[in-house]
Amino acid sequence: MPDLESTLLFVAAFFIYIRRPSLQLGSQALVSVFYVAAILAKEPALLLAPLLAYYEHFVRPGHEQIPAPAKNPPVSPHWFVGLGYLILRSLLFGKLAPVLQHPQVSSREAILSAFALITSYTRLLFWPAPLSAFHTFHPSGTFWEPSVLIGTAIVLCCLFLLAYFHKTDPRLSFCLLWIGLTLGPVLNVRWMAANVLTERYLYLPSIAFCWLGEARPDIFGFSSKLDNR
Repeated sequence: MPDLESTLLFVAAFFIYIRRPSLQLGSQALVSVFYVAAILAKEPALLLAPLLAYYEHFVRPGHEQIPAPAKNPPVSPHWFVGLGYLILRSLLFGKLAPVLQHPQVSSREAILSAFALITSYTRLLFWPAPLSAFHTFHPSGTFWEPSVLIGTAIVLCCLFLLAYFHKTDPRLSFCLLWIGLTLGPVLNVRWMAANVLTERYLYLPSIAFCWLGEARPDIFGFSSKLDNR
């Protein structure tokens, strides 16, 4: 439920924000309310603020004609919301992540395992089967494991596409950024729960994955009717 709730609130806040070129006070407050509720449901929702900033600066229609300083005020309230939550959490718990769920996993293993998890989550994005309530997880101990190597190649490829689409079609770079940022927090196995790999962590990233396929259906070989709409 928290993952579904956070995803719904996150997407609602995003759509309210992008629907209005010039947000009124009431709309800004509504976005912030949804943002706070999404964060309280699941912490990765904090990443809405940087996504809104990227959208405002590089994706919103007509952004080329707006000076950079004028793009900051619409996003500033949401930066303060995210920062306020982090400060409050630090004061209440003493630090951002008060408990390490897997202290037996070393920092080196956690980094290598993150690339292995990227491989698994990429596969689940393209083909989410077989669904499982619990996926067995084993920490990666060497860079030369196939899953780690594939995950590294995926990251490098996505960084290249992010830079390329940033210049040619910022909408697609925004989709890639959405997927990467919202998936990032669950790649640190040391602070994840017992179920390190699970499909529910893909609810929010999969939103942009679907947008990516709709914006450029030829990427996946789809013969859609989008161009006839």
